[in-house]
Amino acid sequence: MKTRIIALEAHDDLISIRDKMSWAKTPRILLLWPVRGRVALRPLDLKLLQRHARHLGAQLGLVTRDTEIIREALDQGIPVFETAKEAQRTLWPPPPPSPLPRSRPPRRDLREMRQTARPTEAPWRTHPLTRLLAFALGVLSVLAVAMAFLPRAEIMLEPFTRSHRVELSVNAAPEREEIYIGGAVPARRARIVVIADQSTRTTGHVSLPRESAYGVVRFRNLTPLPVLAPAGTVVRTVGDPVVRFVTLEDVEVPVGVEQYVEVPVEALTPGAVGNLDPDSLVVVEGDLALALAVTNPEPTTGGSNRSVPAPSPEDRERLREALIETLYRRARTEFADLLAEGDLPFPDTLTLSEVLDETFDPPEGQPGSTLTLTMRAVFVMEYASASDLKALARGALTPSVPQGFVPLPETLSYRILSDPVTGQDGVTRWRMRAEQVVRRDISLLQVIALVRGRTVSGAIARLEEELPLAASPRITMTPSWWPWLPLAPFRISVEMP
Repeated sequence: MKTRIIALEAHDDLISIRDKMSWAKTPRILLLWPVRGRVALRPLDLKLLQRHARHLGAQLGLVTRDTEIIREALDQGIPVFETAKEAQRTLWPPPPPSPLPRSRPPRRDLREMRQTARPTEAPWRTHPLTRLLAFALGVLSVLAVAMAFLPRAEIMLEPFTRSHRVELSVNAAPEREEIYIGGAVPARRARIVVIADQSTRTTGHVSLPRESAYGVVRFRNLTPLPVLAPAGTVVRTVGDPVVRFVTLEDVEVPVGVEQYVEVPVEALTPGAVGNLDPDSLVVVEGDLALALAVTNPEPTTGGSNRSVPAPSPEDRERLREALIETLYRRARTEFADLLAEGDLPFPDTLTLSEVLDETFDPPEGQPGSTLTLTMRAVFVMEYASASDLKALARGALTPSVPQGFVPLPETLSYRILSDPVTGQDGVTRWRMRAEQVVRRDISLLQVIALVRGRTVSGAIARLEEELPLAASPRITMTPSWWPWLPLAPFRISVEMP
């Protein structure tokens, strides 16, 4: 008997196998499982494949070694073979008989079923009076629901309030990191760079060169040949300081021990330093040093100085001290602008930490009638932050709140009663007052229980009678014409400052 062999692949599923079987025109269809891999089929899928084969007029057979598939196939009456050749040579067992179709029960009469399901209504239920009473009850129910859920009430209460104060002594230290409600806070540090300049009139004087000295030097020849000494030849002294003169004419020095030539000279450096004693200029500079001997037989004269104003060391020290005071004042002002609102500065801790730059004009040794000093310095100052002071005030007030009162957080404030003073131990001390408004503690559930279901005037009177209020309560109804407060608690809102 002809058999259609369909080789399955690992990716085949129920849909793809049904499609392959639909092309078979033989009385037997043999599904050949792959040697490797596993076809994902459930027991129900085998049942559906067998039913599809029966629909095609063919018998289904399997070639597989999958024990689970073999067991399910045998349970469903599907023959299983080891190889395709065995399936073609072996006689297949007859397929199991198809299940007989179930017979449908006879259709029942729908009209009869309706009459059975709907018995005859009692006469009193259709009576007009009964219907009128039912309608009235419905209207009353709607009104009751409206009374309970539609109105909305807003109650504004002003409980009795009072001021709660505590005075305490506070100290701050830079090594402290935490806040203690007994009166201790950390001392924070701020750092700024301040720049300033200041000028003053000079009181000192300095002598400056005015006129150059002149004189005559005498050259003697130390060689067997005449020597030409051109203008500009430099001669000088030996001592300290060295004073140099320059010749003003070209001269030729003749040979001979007794021979000499005199030539005018001028000091290279103006001032009285050029006024020399005789025989002071004894050195010739340059290439002629070994060829000529030199001396000045007469003193050099004409050098003069002039006295001009110049900064003295006292001027510099006095200006520096004055500028540092100015820097301190400016640092205090800049620290006041730098710190946040509520921060408490400690003026006693203001210190000059480092001088970054210090420039005098004119420099030391230079003349000038005015001395200017520019300084850039780093200042450090300690302070107590506003957040730390508020935390200290809150910690000091909370334990002492009177019974039956609750604090209003937004009213917390503090006031410094004395200037902070820093001691030799580096601890800064002062006194402060912490203050906060407290109000009577009123339960919202109590308010709602007092007013629910009452008229507006009755609710106001009851609240004034039962609660400690500073002013008469205000009740706003929605809709405004509704006379009673809601019965449902969630329709009543209570607001308190």
